[in-house]
Amino acid sequence: MGRYIARRVLALIPQLLIILALVVVMVELTPGNVIDSMLGDSGQITPEARAKLEHSLGLDKSLPVRYVTYLGGVVRGDLGVSITRGRPVSDMIQERVLVTTELTLYAVVVSIVIGIPLGMAAAVARGKVTDYAIRFFAVLFLGIPSFLVATMMVLLPALWFRWRPPLFVPLDKGLLPHLFSMLLPVVAVSLVFMATNVRMMRSSFIDVMQQDYIRTARSKGLTATRVWFKHGLKNALLPTVTLIGLQAAGLVSGAVVVEQVFTLPGLGGILFDALARRDYPVIQGMVLLVGTAVVLLNLTIDVIYSTLDPRVSFK
Repeated sequence: MGRYIARRVLALIPQLLIILALVVVMVELTPGNVIDSMLGDSGQITPEARAKLEHSLGLDKSLPVRYVTYLGGVVRGDLGVSITRGRPVSDMIQERVLVTTELTLYAVVVSIVIGIPLGMAAAVARGKVTDYAIRFFAVLFLGIPSFLVATMMVLLPALWFRWRPPLFVPLDKGLLPHLFSMLLPVVAVSLVFMATNVRMMRSSFIDVMQQDYIRTARSKGLTATRVWFKHGLKNALLPTVTLIGLQAAGLVSGAVVVEQVFTLPGLGGILFDALARRDYPVIQGMVLLVGTAVVLLNLTIDVIYSTLDPRVSFK
């Protein structure tokens, strides 16, 4: 198992190098001239200002040199300096990454803990009122993006009851106040993914319960509950676990957007500010961080999948 994980970690190196390349090339792919767009608002498009900004961004060097330079900086933990704030990008990310990480992890846990049992319950009650009710709400939330759910959670209680969501409380100020302040953002992020897990788990569980080994287990006189949880659940989880890995990018990006709606002090604030101000070092750092997080989350899903499926070899 340890050797398998080590090989999977080594396999991440080419992926991370490709992400780094995309981050560096991103400036070249930006429509128009990056320097002109950054200096245009200030009206100071002079040769001196252009040369200074090009040098600060490293745009006066060739693309391969910029890639190697950026790679060396990433290895040292240096993601550059924000143009608008004059602060190291790594420091800005470090100050806010914890909130985004908490929101994403909470959303993953909620979508799994609630989505999988609901999907299983819908499969067991196939064709009954419970099944139709669960499927109705799953389809409903599948069509509503996270940012719209978050907006409605803020606007409707304010209009109807003059109530607004609680302000963010850091974890070190108390676990219960922190969880209460994160409740609505977590719900907003997790609803879509919870609905997806419900549909996938329902389909997978129905398919598993029609297999020969399930009929054999029933013929031995095992109770329905034992058949469901001992023989059916583990095999039905495999497609759902794979789906969670595919949802990784949506979870991270959804969390970043929802943070803005609930004014959480996460990465969403500095990302949207950097986009508005064309602060490319910050944008590059954020793209690199999100890409790395998605890759690592998929690695975790692969390891969990390998643990659940005995057909996966660890040699």
